[in-house]
Amino acid sequence: MTSITRFAAALRTTRASAGQALVLFALFLIVLIGASALAIDYANWQLTDRQLQNIADHAALAGASQFSQDFATASCSSGAGSTQCLNARTQAWASLSQELGLGLNDTSLGTLGSRNSPAGGDTSIVQAGLGTIQFHHTIWVSTPPPGSSGGHREYTQVGGLYADSFGIIFVRVDRPTRTFFSSVFGISVRDRIGWATAGILPTDFALDVFCRNNVAPERGVCAAGGTSLGIEGGGGITLAHGDIGSSNSLEVTQQGGSGAIVKAGNVFLVNGTCGPSTWNCPPATLGGISDGSGTPKNAFYIPPLSVPSYALPTGTGSLPWSDTFSPNANCSSASVASPCIPVPAVSNYSTDGIDWACQTTDLTASNACGTSAVVTTAGVSTVTCTAHGLPTQDLRPNGDDSKSPTSGGIWNTQGGTGGSTMYNRLSETTIDPSGTTVPNPPAGPTTLSGTPSSFVYTKDGNTAPATYRVTLSSPNGTPSGGFAYVRWTLFSVKKSGGTELLDDAGGKISVTAQLQEKVGGTWVSRGLADTEVATGTAKEYQTSAWTDVTSITNPNALGILFTVTSTSTDHGAGISWAEAWLDRTPVPPPPPTIAPGQYRSVVIPDGGCAVLDPTGYESGGLPAFQMPGIYYFRDSTGGGQNATISLGQNSVLIGDGVTLVFDSNWPNPTGSGGSASAHGIELGTSSALVINSAISSTSDAACPPGSAAGTYNPSTPLPDLSHNAVCAAWEIDPSNPTTGVSPWGGPCAAACSLDRTAVYAASVNSSYRGVSFYFKPKTNLASASSGYSILSRFAMGGNVAGIAYRGILYAPYDDVQMSGANGFDTVGMVLAWTARFNGGSAAITLDYPYQRITAPPYLLEPTVQQ
Repeated sequence: MTSITRFAAALRTTRASAGQALVLFALFLIVLIGASALAIDYANWQLTDRQLQNIADHAALAGASQFSQDFATASCSSGAGSTQCLNARTQAWASLSQELGLGLNDTSLGTLGSRNSPAGGDTSIVQAGLGTIQFHHTIWVSTPPPGSSGGHREYTQVGGLYADSFGIIFVRVDRPTRTFFSSVFGISVRDRIGWATAGILPTDFALDVFCRNNVAPERGVCAAGGTSLGIEGGGGITLAHGDIGSSNSLEVTQQGGSGAIVKAGNVFLVNGTCGPSTWNCPPATLGGISDGSGTPKNAFYIPPLSVPSYALPTGTGSLPWSDTFSPNANCSSASVASPCIPVPAVSNYSTDGIDWACQTTDLTASNACGTSAVVTTAGVSTVTCTAHGLPTQDLRPNGDDSKSPTSGGIWNTQGGTGGSTMYNRLSETTIDPSGTTVPNPPAGPTTLSGTPSSFVYTKDGNTAPATYRVTLSSPNGTPSGGFAYVRWTLFSVKKSGGTELLDDAGGKISVTAQLQEKVGGTWVSRGLADTEVATGTAKEYQTSAWTDVTSITNPNALGILFTVTSTSTDHGAGISWAEAWLDRTPVPPPPPTIAPGQYRSVVIPDGGCAVLDPTGYESGGLPAFQMPGIYYFRDSTGGGQNATISLGQNSVLIGDGVTLVFDSNWPNPTGSGGSASAHGIELGTSSALVINSAISSTSDAACPPGSAAGTYNPSTPLPDLSHNAVCAAWEIDPSNPTTGVSPWGGPCAAACSLDRTAVYAASVNSSYRGVSFYFKPKTNLASASSGYSILSRFAMGGNVAGIAYRGILYAPYDDVQMSGANGFDTVGMVLAWTARFNGGSAAITLDYPYQRITAPPYLLEPTVQQ
């Protein structure tokens, strides 16, 4: 081939390659232009989406601001709920008008706010003077958010979770959106959408649990990937006020029970889905979440809850929790200059603490077990604790102060050996007057049949005056005025053939009875004496001359002196019964009381009761600088007694105006209720722990704010407290938890006043809450590297024991378990790591008796999990 031929062939090849490249270039240019067009359009869509989202967010927040913290109603149809819903829609439209430049006047805003948007949305409105105003958007504003009925899918089709939930407002704005270049390629676009729902931000939960899956420290159900809040048993929980918040989820294990009833609040969770393993889906109300009136509720989603750090009531240490707490040995003003909690009078704080046990053998001891009384009315139980035995009006014979010999001497015995055995009580009830406040003596002596088998008698009346004194039992209470009467059984005695017989043939024997009181070592006569004549018939007498009780200073040392004043050589006087009778019931004695301080154990056996005495009223008051009402429970490192609060079957521990603080070393429960061998808080079957459940006898404006007046005082017969018992002895303002206060105003310089009829000065902020139980964490949170330990120091297993308290149970790093029995199933606020409630066949009621802290609205959707 010649060179010319080769050149021509090469030229043809080059032209072919250039043509192919041009085609490829043209094709790639089209793709590049299309991609650029899509990028430009997509950026425009994203910008539009963000604008619409901001508009919807602002409008929803504006509308939600009109809802109150506690929903007094669950409907927009009437009452306060109707007003709140109207205002919420109106405010949302006002926000939309401003941001979209709609220019709506008050009349138009009122028209749009008076109803929910139709299924097709609002696109325009006729406004006077301006004609038809076109929105150039499709807008929906509704409260509650609509379901899918009647063709309303504008909320559920975008993934809304809170259809028909009162207190939630839904705003959606759709904007028609064009394309700049994409339509050239056949790409179309739907209207862009911005939507949101908003409600009131919960910041003041009545039930607050903090554990989270896969976030240390984990314990119990959280560690197993379960839930932090569980409702077990056949009942459920009822929240009278406030909200429920859980950093994890809620589980209702029995779907047939009442589940979680929130009457004036809602349930807020970080995790959780609607299904059989958690709670029944709305509209189910059994085993689900409802308002208790048949209206189901959804759970709302929130960010994880932070663990609060509340101040300790010690005056020492630092926050977060510090284990440097070291109570003063005597709380004297010379050695301590701030509020303190005393150590008992022992040598070493670290190895000793007060071990208090209820006395069951010596019923005259100051710590003799009391007798509890439970009264249940309309499903609500109240309890009182009184001293062992009831106050008595009959002061019966208990001894022979004359020490009469069994033979010889002036007085002899028949049928007995002295003391209480020589007396034979005869027909006491037949002489008791009835129906009068100050009774008259019976109408003449009451004749008794038969011959007394046991009596004391004089051999004869020849030696005059012959005397005999019988001592009397105490009234088991304090006489509260009125009068005392002496009663005795009297007859004439003649000895015949070695046997003493009733006989009056030898003459009448005059006998005088005189009530006496032993003052120091001397018997002193009280009131007037009474003289009767002994006959051959045993008769009961009551003194016609009574004794003014106010003249008696020591009712525990009374006796009756009998004196024979006539003479006889062959007859004597016999007495088989003697007593004194009070015309009114004495003031009940105090029950066994426990003063504030540091304790290692409190043990109450089966059937007993005791009262926490916040000011040491019955023990003479508190040392200077000691904080009233603070009971500090700590395990010891030595000694044989276990650390425990142990209540036996049917036993009760009551306390008003108190705060129970548990040290970080306080053990989990491991023993049996009522036993000193128990560990931790052990409550036996049908026992009850009743703390700060009383209310003042007058309305208390400060604690809790606006609380109602009442007369119930479970720590009767202690005098009334000076403030509402729900305040406890230590108070916290959740908005400023590092500072706590005492409603007593600090330590008592003298014995603290106890007068529940007066309302204490409202010197503290109305947002303060009383702390009933304070559990220090196991570790010092100031050093996060030291780790955490989750305990179960407040665990009432099964449906056995009862619990009632108002105020706060503060156990932020404890697993809390509660059961309800005896009708004691109403509790206050709970802050815990996890919580389990077992109400049996009935629901446990959480009564959050405080005004809620005002909270701002917050966005519910799109949810915090998206």
